[in-house]
Amino acid sequence: MHNSFVPLNQNPIAMDEKHSGTLYYHVLLDASGSMSRNIKEVLEEINDKLKLLKEDSSTSSKRCVASIWSFTTSVNRLREHQFVQEIPSIQPEEYFASGMTALYDAVGLGLSAFHQNISGSFNKETDQAIFIVFTDGMENSSREYNYSKVQDVIAVNKSRGYEVIFIGSDMQAYQESKDLSFGVSYYVDQQNTKEAFMKMKESIRASYLRGEKFNLDRDE
Repeated sequence: MHNSFVPLNQNPIAMDEKHSGTLYYHVLLDASGSMSRNIKEVLEEINDKLKLLKEDSSTSSKRCVASIWSFTTSVNRLREHQFVQEIPSIQPEEYFASGMTALYDAVGLGLSAFHQNISGSFNKETDQAIFIVFTDGMENSSREYNYSKVQDVIAVNKSRGYEVIFIGSDMQAYQESKDLSFGVSYYVDQQNTKEAFMKMKESIRASYLRGEKFNLDRDE
């Protein structure tokens, strides 16, 4: 497993009297070879989302803490459990297409790390936790997690109050995500990747600013 970025704050992020809650979110981005035509677009949209959340943080009493990972045959921790204001933009040399799709490993390892990062501070009453997977292809190279094991991990983390979201641009991968019982699954055509990320950006902002559940179909 790669880890190209070390978080500035290794300690659990605690609440204080000035904040009304925290939005924790983890975005897991497919970077396998089949993503080559969409990589530039995805990179631009993720960085734009970070920029908007930084702007929103100046007006919201809720804090925003994010992790951004990519995955191929292994996992790359691009950004790990940081206040959104502290997160630098992701660079092209960090996120690029190569390799195969270890989807089960990425989801299993990602959810386990997400829980480890937030379990000491997450409060169901005041906070939100959103775990998002974006992929254009289906599983083909996992070694640590199989179908049954990752299904169990998803179920356990949903029971903790975490929203587990799958956004697929391949119909087979989308159908498999529904079989795995993700909290919510969306299908988008590969040609509409930019639109999907724009909607994802707005839904994250709605969660941050208004405490709404993630909904890619929401109308603005």
